[in-house]
Amino acid sequence: MKTSWLTSNLGLKIVSLILAVIVWFYASGEGQDQITLRVPLQVESPKAEMAVVRGSNQTLRVVFQAPRNLINILSSFDVSALHKIEPGVKAGEYSFKISPEDFHLPPGDIRILEIYPTVVNVRLDEVTLKKLKVKPVIQGEPAVGFSMNESDIVIDPNTVMVQGPSVKLEKQEFIETEPIDLVGRLRSFRRKVKLVFSSDIKPVSTETVDVYIPLVEQFSSKTFENIPVKVLGVPEKTLSIYLDPTKVTVNLKGPLRLLEGMKPEELLAYVEVTGLKKGKYDLPLNVNSPSGISLKGDSPVVHVIIEEVKR
Repeated sequence: MKTSWLTSNLGLKIVSLILAVIVWFYASGEGQDQITLRVPLQVESPKAEMAVVRGSNQTLRVVFQAPRNLINILSSFDVSALHKIEPGVKAGEYSFKISPEDFHLPPGDIRILEIYPTVVNVRLDEVTLKKLKVKPVIQGEPAVGFSMNESDIVIDPNTVMVQGPSVKLEKQEFIETEPIDLVGRLRSFRRKVKLVFSSDIKPVSTETVDVYIPLVEQFSSKTFENIPVKVLGVPEKTLSIYLDPTKVTVNLKGPLRLLEGMKPEELLAYVEVTGLKKGKYDLPLNVNSPSGISLKGDSPVVHVIIEEVKR
């Protein structure tokens, strides 16, 4: 009697069936993992004359399911969502539902299990043009002894045309430059700098301006006390010389950068007696100081007595 093909090798067939079920069960569920990601959301306006002013959410919390070998790829992939608003929508409040078709994902068997929030609210506004003043952004201080008056800065052009949502532009009066560094500068300078635009305001005329920063040297005065008075020169013949006072206070003027670090020992205060005869004199005080530094006001007077040498 012949054995039916259904009953032949029955044990082997049962084992094969069990293995097939296990493989199917693993592929359909047991081999899958889940991952939750924060996904940035971009909303695209239906036309150039309309802008998306704001949205209730800029990111979405999304739960994905994928085979284990795709989870690592998904976690390092630049996952994003883009919703394109349909044409015909008018300015004002607009709500839409996020769908799986809005997502940019790596290829593979990836399923979206949950999206939060599922509904997003945005506001649409008409795009308008406006001329804004350019405001330079200055950071740091110039070198000691130099200053800058912001009102003297020259900007070319000093206004620029921009476009953006009318509700935002109606409150904006200026556009800022990128930071201009003054730290340690000694001279006026000119620089071409970029303008800083927010994401929803775009340049129409130019993206850069030419900025001239004038630096002005500061001048000041400084008082030095107890400076010894020296005698320079030789009188007509050997004579004794007496000074009154023997020490003076001098007030000097000049660039602040030079006066700041100046020390009393750098000064030479003296009276010139070359060729003078015996007698009494009121002589102007001379002061030798670093280049650029001079006496402030009238020169002090030193009373000088020249006598014969007593033996």
